[in-house]
Amino acid sequence: MIIKDDVVDSRKKSDKEIANEKSQRIMNGIALWCGFYRSNPHRFVKDYLNVNLKLFQKILLYAMMHNYYFMYIAARGQGKTWLTALFCVVRCILFPKTKICVASATRSQANEVLSKIEDDFMKNYGWGSENLRREISECSIGANKAIIRFKNGSWIRVVTASDNARGARANIVVCDEFRMVDKNIIDTVLMRFLSAPRHPLYLDKPEYADLEERNKI
Repeated sequence: MIIKDDVVDSRKKSDKEIANEKSQRIMNGIALWCGFYRSNPHRFVKDYLNVNLKLFQKILLYAMMHNYYFMYIAARGQGKTWLTALFCVVRCILFPKTKICVASATRSQANEVLSKIEDDFMKNYGWGSENLRREISECSIGANKAIIRFKNGSWIRVVTASDNARGARANIVVCDEFRMVDKNIIDTVLMRFLSAPRHPLYLDKPEYADLEERNKI
């Protein structure tokens, strides 16, 4: 019996078995790093996007990622739109098939979030910008259509905060300069976007059914 076991253990593995084991090791590594970066988005920003954050920005980004409702009230010049754009990028990369709607009182103001991604993060951070460009499949920012699509199925889209936006759906709603948006529009239009959470395929397995994500605003 011992001899038989030794024979089995010393059997030469086929090329297919070796490839499967290698693939499994890679996927295990991806899962570990993905979980680490989801818990520590500020580290992902440094390691993958090559963006250096100040301490208060790290704290704010962490709060954005880990809270279902986030509000940031600050004076001019603190880079609110820049940090919001960075959060959208991080969320879309780390959580495939994420749908983000950016709303504001005027469409041009909402477009600023996407413009920060195109004009800043996709151009000014060396190899980090190259990494981001590899993630994006479409970047279209115009008066009538503003959307950034990612190759993993995520997207960021601009909507006008008005009754005309009814029918849109998202996992995350960003309301830029929300003090300028009528509260009734926020309650009856924008909040209604969050009717369906992100649904990765593993949630269809019974053992993961309790891990359903909540939407954010």
